[in-house]
Amino acid sequence: MPEQVDADLVLVDEISMLDMAMTWYLFHALPPMCRLVLVGDADQLPSVGPGAVLSELLRCGRIPMVMLDKVFRQSEGSMIAENARHIRHGDTDLQFDGDFQFWGSADIQQSAEWLERLYMQEVRRYGVDNVALLTPFRAKTETGVRSMNERLRTLVNPPGANKPELSLGQRIFRFGDKVMQTKNREEVSNGDIGYIRKIERDDDGFLVEVDFHDDRIVAYEDNESLSHLDLAYATTIHKSQGGQYDSVLLSIQNCHGRMLKRPLVYTGLTRARCRAQIVGDWQAVIRAIQTTDTERRNTLLAARIIQTAT
Repeated sequence: MPEQVDADLVLVDEISMLDMAMTWYLFHALPPMCRLVLVGDADQLPSVGPGAVLSELLRCGRIPMVMLDKVFRQSEGSMIAENARHIRHGDTDLQFDGDFQFWGSADIQQSAEWLERLYMQEVRRYGVDNVALLTPFRAKTETGVRSMNERLRTLVNPPGANKPELSLGQRIFRFGDKVMQTKNREEVSNGDIGYIRKIERDDDGFLVEVDFHDDRIVAYEDNESLSHLDLAYATTIHKSQGGQYDSVLLSIQNCHGRMLKRPLVYTGLTRARCRAQIVGDWQAVIRAIQTTDTERRNTLLAARIIQTAT
């Protein structure tokens, strides 16, 4: 919940990720006459919670808006940017070249193997920091986050005599692991990625230290704090929002069912700066691009703003 803000100007980035409740708390934390600037992309995944705040704020037509139409993340002429434009308009006529590729596989096990091979190929090209494997689900399938994290960790950071480990339930953390914080705390935010740089144990407990860069070394000394760490070789498309990588691998399969929506593909694709590759079933990709459920999330916010303003 945002604390009371005392400022003349407040800038809020990634507004598309805020649900109705969080937006209410944000607006009520602002002082009277404060200028609020919202930055976001209404075509990306909406918030996990109720509402599609940014879309409805734009739809009401009563709020000044500036539309940025120049792409900076990808280079001029990038097929990633061109295909993102097609997807945003529901067009499935995508074009493929060196920086945008599709690997067709309707078999989950085969897709997992291809994702594993392509991931290592991209890591050798760009480095592990600059490659993201994105998938809709955390579990459920062989191409889910949990399964792929274990497969990729075995290749990127295999066990070694000089790599201490720590178990938490069925999860194992290893020195050198790439990890993600999954809950806000004072020193680090939900979604931040770092590397385990120390694991120590004694009779009194344990100490795990994670380097999140920018001189942020965060200590984890109990099970609860450690439970807010996940491996981050693979992550969900939802968790990737706000991030960018040189190379992105997307897993899109028919078994992803209700998750197959246009913002899912669009958000995952636009995380890539230089190269994007989709592995999966082409019919699932088409289904996702042609499906949007924005209208089902309508909270009548736009109508209420219009009614209040008249």
